[in-house]
Amino acid sequence: MRKNTDGTLIPDLAEKYEISKDGLTYTFTLKDNIYFQNGEPVTIDDIIFTIDKIKDPVIKSIKKIDWDGVNTTKINDKTIVFSLKQPYPSFLENATLGIMPSSLWNDSAIE
Repeated sequence: MRKNTDGTLIPDLAEKYEISKDGLTYTFTLKDNIYFQNGEPVTIDDIIFTIDKIKDPVIKSIKKIDWDGVNTTKINDKTIVFSLKQPYPSFLENATLGIMPSSLWNDSAIE
C-alpha cells in the first residue's frame, strides 16, 4: 500500500486486497512484474522476510509493535495472508512499509 496525494491508501505492490468480515484476515495479491531497483523480482518471500526482520527483537525496529501478533501465510507465489488476533482498523497503514529483498541478507551478506 501507499498513500495517495490526498492521504488515502491505495494498492502499490498489490493488485488487490481483501479484508475478512471479522476484520482479522487481510489477503493481498501481488501485481505481475514488480521489481526492486536492482532488477530482482519482488516476491511473497521478500515480504515475509521483511516482516520477520521487523518483528526480530534484535533489530529493534520502531515498527515492531505494529506487527507483533500478526501472522503471515504464503498462499502461493502471488498471495499472502495476514492474520490478526483482534480487529485493527488501521492495519492497512502497516502495509505501507518498504519491502527489503531477502537476497541482501543471505549468509554471505552478513558474514
